[in-house]
Amino acid sequence: MDVLTPKRVRFRQATESAPPAPASGCGFGRWMTGLALGAGLALGLTRLMSTLLYGVSPTDPMTFAFVILGLGGVALLASYLPARTAARLDPVVALRIR
Repeated sequence: MDVLTPKRVRFRQATESAPPAPASGCGFGRWMTGLALGAGLALGLTRLMSTLLYGVSPTDPMTFAFVILGLGGVALLASYLPARTAARLDPVVALRIR
């Protein structure tokens, strides 16, 4: 059971009335970091993956390129679509609704 003390009520009111944090704007940077870490780990774990792959070598450059481009497209959309929606909103209306 959650007991609300006066201190917790004040904290809850302060956090609920705070304006939303701005978008981080670094989706592409996070994608690049994830790409570097993921590609490094994938290349490092090729010996374990080789038993799961049929007809493709574990270090096939075309497969790596397609996966990187596919995930890059998804990351681009995941960064662009919310930013486009946020750019269409009037900030005064958005804060008033909150």
